[in-house]
Amino acid sequence: MLAGYGSSATGRREARVAAPTRCPIFPRVQIARVIGRVVSTVKQDTLSAVPLQWIQPITTAGTDTGKALVAVDRIGVGPGEIIYFITSREAALTLDNPFAAVDAGIVGKVDWVDVAGHQVLRADEPDQHTAAGDPAAT
Repeated sequence: MLAGYGSSATGRREARVAAPTRCPIFPRVQIARVIGRVVSTVKQDTLSAVPLQWIQPITTAGTDTGKALVAVDRIGVGPGEIIYFITSREAALTLDNPFAAVDAGIVGKVDWVDVAGHQVLRADEPDQHTAAGDPAAT
């Protein structure tokens, strides 16, 4: 994609190429650890009988990153499991009613993550990244 022309130090005109932009058509998929369940007895009708999970985004190394958030769960995961999720408008597509008011939706369970041919995260390994000794974490 051509963004315009500029002058080099030699005085020659050179084409400038614009930096590629993120494709807004596809949502960004992220990984997280389920850290708890959210129980809500009163909620919007489009969310009736839909479980809510409290999730903490993590890196591929398993360390926490960013703020925890609530996500709808249509696959049936539980606390301690590693999942991948989508946010934004596309999160509602995980539900029967794609017009439900949700910001995050769990779309799958992670068994392991390979980066550059090396396994960096396994769901069946003990969680070493939560606060050890924290009674709320048990």
